[in-house]
Amino acid sequence: MAFFTYGTGGEFLLDGVKFRIKASSGWEETQIEAGSGPHTLRWVKTGRYDWAVDEFRVTPLAGASVADALDFPGPWILDPTNSWTISTTDTHDGEDAVLINDSGVLSHYVNGPGRLQFHRKANWNYGPADTDLMVQTDAAAWYGGRSPQWAAHTIDTIPPGRQLLRFRAGSTHAGTFGFDAVNFTPYAETPLAAALEGSGLTITTNPAAPWRGWLSGTAAHDGSDAAISPEAGDGWLELTLPAAGVLSFFARCPGSDGIRLNVSPQIQDGYILPREWKEFVYPLTGPGPHTVRIQKYQGAAVWLDHVTFVSAQAQFSAWLAQHGLPANADLQSDSDGDGQPLLVEYAFGLDPNARHARDASVPAEITAPEFKLVEGGWGVGPIRQLECQFHFRGPGSGLWCQVFFSSDPAAPLDAPAAVSFYPGDNPPPDGWLRGSSADLWSWPSASRRFGRLKVIFEP
Repeated sequence: MAFFTYGTGGEFLLDGVKFRIKASSGWEETQIEAGSGPHTLRWVKTGRYDWAVDEFRVTPLAGASVADALDFPGPWILDPTNSWTISTTDTHDGEDAVLINDSGVLSHYVNGPGRLQFHRKANWNYGPADTDLMVQTDAAAWYGGRSPQWAAHTIDTIPPGRQLLRFRAGSTHAGTFGFDAVNFTPYAETPLAAALEGSGLTITTNPAAPWRGWLSGTAAHDGSDAAISPEAGDGWLELTLPAAGVLSFFARCPGSDGIRLNVSPQIQDGYILPREWKEFVYPLTGPGPHTVRIQKYQGAAVWLDHVTFVSAQAQFSAWLAQHGLPANADLQSDSDGDGQPLLVEYAFGLDPNARHARDASVPAEITAPEFKLVEGGWGVGPIRQLECQFHFRGPGSGLWCQVFFSSDPAAPLDAPAAVSFYPGDNPPPDGWLRGSSADLWSWPSASRRFGRLKVIFEP
């Protein structure tokens, strides 16, 4: 069947299934291949402007159909330029296939999310290899490389919602490309918390544009299930976390480049998502509870999987267990008798079972805190200042440090000195910070100065 439409606001329903019509300032033809009837076709005006329909006609199918050639039931929306043919000689399955010339398009609606499988080929030998074959929705596109032979192809990230799949060329070429053996398998829904593996976390999502969990198999990071945002709308989800700690998750945007994922309140600029899975680590400082909002912007669907949260207390308990110490050990106890309490040894990467020794389990770059005299050349003659340099466990550990200087260790300490955290020429390993603090007093204006490094734990 075929008809012409004119205007900017309309759609049609075939057997109750809604199809969109491209807005146009001129007459545009729509061709539809549907199986055996009867069928009910309804045109509906959806916009405020006039919309017209003309020259409706029905032509009985003769011989092979697009649905038969592609092994996928219709209805199919056909390119009205007739830039496609059904071949019985150039096929994957030995029966029939569809060959599309130049910039032709064949379209079909599916209800995502799901896995699309098909065989394709491209009969030309020039042009960018990553733009020759394309399956496209309104918000996303997947490219298939050039192949002069029939080859299997799978797109397992078709997004949620009603998707019009367009089988087409990525750019205009003087040649032909073919499709055969098309199949689409929708994913079954699963609870959002189960899909995210967010055990013990409180998860909420925007009811107007909710993230949902899907049994997406190998498309998921864990090979089982994942959460997927809607393509349109203000898609966000919120996690309520009980305390300081480290939140991590895997995310991707398989259908588009440059999509931004914002995580607030602490990271406002957002993450730029790749098409493949990437892990993101998000530390939370200070006592909880914390509410973290993960929000996607722009039109493509975002995938999220394997959300984990390790509290600051859990990190410390794991360190105690690793060194054979009881879980209820006193933070101020000194298990190896070197004068350093457990909390200090934990914070600075020291071994709680060996006097004045590094913890062999921390990166080799981590060094013990050090107070030393440094010289400067400004002012009248050289001056010397007391400076503290140290590594300590970074954001999400529940730890923070203060540095104090004074002229008499028995007298009240001065106010905490400013601490600077810097990467230096060689940034510290992940999960660690490098800090320094300099005394504002200098020699010879002071005959002697004392320094103290204080560790505070707020899990």
